[in-house]
Amino acid sequence: MRLFRIRPVPGALHAAIPLPLAPVGLQAGISLRAAGDQRAGSPAREAFFRTLGVPAERLVGFTGLSYACRQVHSRRVLALSARSPTARTPAEVAELEADGLASDRPGDLLTVTVADCLPIFVYDRRGGAFALLHSGWKGTGIVTEAVRLLAEEYGTPPEQLVAVIGPGIGACCYAVAAGRAEGFRREFGERAVRRQPGGRFFLDLRAANAELLAAAGVREVHAAEECTACSSELVSFRRDGPGCGRMAAFIGAIQA
Repeated sequence: MRLFRIRPVPGALHAAIPLPLAPVGLQAGISLRAAGDQRAGSPAREAFFRTLGVPAERLVGFTGLSYACRQVHSRRVLALSARSPTARTPAEVAELEADGLASDRPGDLLTVTVADCLPIFVYDRRGGAFALLHSGWKGTGIVTEAVRLLAEEYGTPPEQLVAVIGPGIGACCYAVAAGRAEGFRREFGERAVRRQPGGRFFLDLRAANAELLAAAGVREVHAAEECTACSSELVSFRRDGPGCGRMAAFIGAIQA
């Protein structure tokens, strides 16, 4: 796993997410705290995507090819390509419960909202399929489902994929009860949990996902260093509470 730092775009309300070896035209990013609440239907969401050159008609809740789903901390990933038997329109997708989206059309804009959970970007380095996932502690394991779906739906072998783990709450700040830590350790391995002096337990979502991606055959894994709870530029549910709003992570073809 190779670490990187996100790059706030000068004069903009988002940080670019670098996509190593990505096909031409594929871009990714995450909104900053200053962009406001990015949940579906929020005026701040429409205003934010307008700054990226994405018109309102491409946002979910209107019409077009911008997709978001009803996130429920699951491991479900939806395939959106026209040839897929599970394909849906943006309006249909907005009503479905899932935490990952995949497409093979560069013109599609995939979005998820996060506020400590990890946004995970997965794509075929040779062009074609790409996916965006929302992975918190409950949904850890969704990357395995995404790799399986990308192979099954689009014929993309795992060794051809690149995965980029975006900023989320770090092991420095994600303290949990001993019972949850033990269950997480049993399912995802020793590296997924850290025990600090004094007996406190901390989940390492980044390490857990990196291990799962490697086990699924993905050889190129990159991860952001930033912890949302530590960074004042990012939104954190743990730090700011239920009224904190959400950040929007996105991947696809934009004009930014």
